Amino acid sequence: GICGTGMSKRSRVAGPSAYEQARLENIRRNEEFLASVGLDPARLAAPAVEEKPKVTPRKRKTPANVINESQPPLRRSGRITVERLKADIGAGGTAEEIAAKQAQLAELMEKSGRIDVAAEEHVWQRLDPTPIAMRPEPASKAEAAIKAESASKDEDVDEDAGGKKTRARQPRGTDAGEEAAVNGDEDESKSALADAEGADGSAAEAMETADDADMEAVLSSWAQACAIGRKKKRAFSTYEARIQALTLGEDDVAKLTPSRCTTVLVHPTEDRLLVAAGDKAGNVGIWAADSSPNHVMMYHAHAGSVSRVTTWPARHTQLLSSSYDGTVRAWDFGAARIVQLFSAPEAIDEVSFTEFSACPGSDSVAVMSRSDGLVSMIDTRHSSSSYGWSHEVVDGKLNTVQYLPSDSNYIISATGGMQGLILVHDIRAARRKWTPVATLLGHTRSICGAFASPDGNAIVSVSHDDTIRVWNNFLGAGSLASWSMKHNNHTGRWLSTFKPVFDPKEPSIFAVGSMDRPRRIELFHLDGPDSTKPHATPISTLRSDHMASVCSRLAFHPTLDVIAGSNSSGRVHLYN
Repeated sequence: GICGTGMSKRSRVAGPSAYEQARLENIRRNEEFLASVGLDPARLAAPAVEEKPKVTPRKRKTPANVINESQPPLRRSGRITVERLKADIGAGGTAEEIAAKQAQLAELMEKSGRIDVAAEEHVWQRLDPTPIAMRPEPASKAEAAIKAESASKDEDVDEDAGGKKTRARQPRGTDAGEEAAVNGDEDESKSALADAEGADGSAAEAMETADDADMEAVLSSWAQACAIGRKKKRAFSTYEARIQALTLGEDDVAKLTPSRCTTVLVHPTEDRLLVAAGDKAGNVGIWAADSSPNHVMMYHAHAGSVSRVTTWPARHTQLLSSSYDGTVRAWDFGAARIVQLFSAPEAIDEVSFTEFSACPGSDSVAVMSRSDGLVSMIDTRHSSSSYGWSHEVVDGKLNTVQYLPSDSNYIISATGGMQGLILVHDIRAARRKWTPVATLLGHTRSICGAFASPDGNAIVSVSHDDTIRVWNNFLGAGSLASWSMKHNNHTGRWLSTFKPVFDPKEPSIFAVGSMDRPRRIELFHLDGPDSTKPHATPISTLRSDHMASVCSRLAFHPTLDVIAGSNSSGRVHLYN
């Protein structure tokens, strides 16, 4: 560039460039062409787009609720809610009323899947350990009115296979939801429970309250019968024919408990027909089945589910009941009172007694399986609040435990969860090392119950894997295989699980509940212990038009041809 001018040589070149000249020439030609065809180039230019201002949308105001005074008020649901039950419990009342409402609250919270810490602390506590009188005090006028109202609303109706209606006597306080759940599996019962909860009245007829004279007679008969020893054992030659001859009439069905039955017992006496049953709400009902009319009395003895109702093997003057609340109570019919024999030293929410087994030949020693995987022994002569010993069997829940009937040095325990183990321990070696002498394998899911035959030669188990398994010669065998058969054990949430029960009159016979229709109780016969393979053969089924529901828990009379089956409405069916 030239110094001091700030101008380059290219900037001094005169005229447009060749490209610019070509562009301008093209524009001129286009304008001439448009003019020749009569078009104005200025009008062809694109109009300028005006930018519209942005409009902010206004928020729509929610109109105030308008009350139409002409419209009638909405009707409140009559369904019992958790909040209403809590308010009723807080308002107070008699001990019996509060206990019934607490049981109903726990049941309702379990069905709805709700967890309320405050409610759990209020409801889940052990009952007063003081003795409970079997002769209840006269009811007040208010309580009598409540009983009359309940009796007028409640009606216990069941439908048999032929479409007929059958009724069963029952104590007051029946849970309508449980009553509606007994005629089907889990899906059917869940729907029935929902319908029953929304109804104004439950499907149950309250039992007429026995007067003082009747109750005195029943308690006296229990006390006298309990003191009578067993008679001679009957022959087995016609066992199958005798079982098939058993019948179930309308008077052989009674409502013993207001909630789901978890255990049932036929008392060993032969002079009277006495039955007891416990339910998941802690109630125990006793039934003089041979009285006219049939008298049933129910007592709230525990704060949790009753795991077992039984008697001492060496003394039948007492009825025993164990519970998930960690207590064991004795029913003394001579003194007409219920006393607490044992209470777990742990807190109520730390341990549950899932099963109770009295030591053969004893009237004070027993073992309990626990929800924390331990087995604990108690001796009521020495302590009412401390264990004789406790040992861990498995890291998980134990569902059942049993002394081996033929040798009390061994105990049999069955696990819950997916382990599916049955373990046999020798308690004589407990101080050295708590290891099983036999591990019975085969189940793939939780075991509902595993029990040995009265002669100790076989073990039968029922599991959620829908099988029944049998073991022979299991002592000292290490890991032992079994024989199995398919069996529908899918009782679901609303029905009690199946547990095998042996007939003390014949050690090779056991019974199990059934999900098949029409409803039935199934009996099986075991092959001898010397057979190369364990095996069970169906020999009989008990069916009746008066049994239209699943009987999950069963019991045999030890010397008479009597079989009891209890269902999830608290009803007991007595084949005799």
